[in-house]
Amino acid sequence: MAMAGRVGVAPQGADAADRVRAARLLQRLSFGPAPDEYPAALDAGVAATLARIMAGATAAGATGTDVPPPALPPVTVPGLAGTPVRAAQQSALIVWWLDRMTTSAQPLLERLTWFWHGHWATSNVKVRDAGLMLQQNETLRASAFGPFPTMARAMLRDPALLLWLDGFGNRRGHPNENLARECMELFTLGVGNYSEADVRAAARALTGWYLDPRTRTAAFDVRAFDPGPETILGATRAFDVDSLVDHIVAQPACPAFLSTRLWRNLVSDVGPTPTELADASAALTPTMDPTLLVAAIAHLLIEDPTPRPLAKAPVPWLIGVLRSLGLTVGSLPAGTQGAVLGDLAAMGQVPFLPPNVSGWPAGGLWFTAASTQARYRLSLALVAAADLAWLASVPVSSRAASVADRLGVPAWTPATAAALAGAARSPHDLLVIALNAPEYLVGV
Repeated sequence: MAMAGRVGVAPQGADAADRVRAARLLQRLSFGPAPDEYPAALDAGVAATLARIMAGATAAGATGTDVPPPALPPVTVPGLAGTPVRAAQQSALIVWWLDRMTTSAQPLLERLTWFWHGHWATSNVKVRDAGLMLQQNETLRASAFGPFPTMARAMLRDPALLLWLDGFGNRRGHPNENLARECMELFTLGVGNYSEADVRAAARALTGWYLDPRTRTAAFDVRAFDPGPETILGATRAFDVDSLVDHIVAQPACPAFLSTRLWRNLVSDVGPTPTELADASAALTPTMDPTLLVAAIAHLLIEDPTPRPLAKAPVPWLIGVLRSLGLTVGSLPAGTQGAVLGDLAAMGQVPFLPPNVSGWPAGGLWFTAASTQARYRLSLALVAAADLAWLASVPVSSRAASVADRLGVPAWTPATAAALAGAARSPHDLLVIALNAPEYLVGV
């Protein structure tokens, strides 16, 4: 990627291209660098950095717990919807995941768990049970590294998703099509790759599930199940959850759909070209294991100098700021924690609260006047809470470059460099400007 017109100080041996490659890996396969991680990545080299990031991308790696789950006893008393009890549990759950994403020893795992949360978008506004939302979060994490069909089978039995999409009201003779429709449209195939008849038939295959109040899991009642047969996507037989997933995932549209979704989350707001999509789908198709696609994407990011703009959504931006400043939301005063959640809501993105089943938008839609004000307000609060001794000890003339290394920014444009130079005597003001600079808000 051409870097003409940019300024910055790279560690010895790191050229402009290396800075871009390392920044891409830390921004796209993580949420940005922790303190000193970017200079360390430049010293280690791109290949070693990629190997370190991908080392945890195994099913076994998903079993480790960085931050213990919060104590969230189920709310079972009728009429508690919207009460302080539920609100407190929801806030505790949100703060727990923000802290886990911030401090995780496996940032790629959390990055993919975050992606899958937006993919299987489920909101606690309707579920109204933080315990079930936590259960779903753990399911996504446990299956983030592994074949997509395994995740899909688990999610079509997930209590929170079934509540969200009325799956528990889907009974023999009275099929509810919500889950079947979104399964095809938003989770596996995409618009135009199925028919209304396919949706109606798939709804019949998904009948029979209910929420067992004792185990708080989805249970199967054979009496409420429609045994079929059904004709779905050109095949006629008696389908159930597992065979339906296998049949849908085998459709050619599935790897292309999933590849595009992952591309827009990890590579660029601009979708892949036909050739790039074909290559991505080919990487995914053999085993339908997204980990293989992530590895292919990682190599693309370090081998292809083509600019890949990717706007940071509010949560990834926040996690990147927290990581770079050495903060966690849970360690902040209660009032500041509330302000963090309030500003995230003002920016339009709060974990466990997607706006609808389509999840959150992407790209420049995050840069509205309201979101910009909330992001700036949140920057002020977080920088004020951070220990800035590391920056205060740096000579004023080197502070902009030091901040670039702290944040994982390859270099500043002349306009940003001038703004930073004007604020360099104040570590607080310098950081606030940097956290809102285009070079930090839009990945290289």
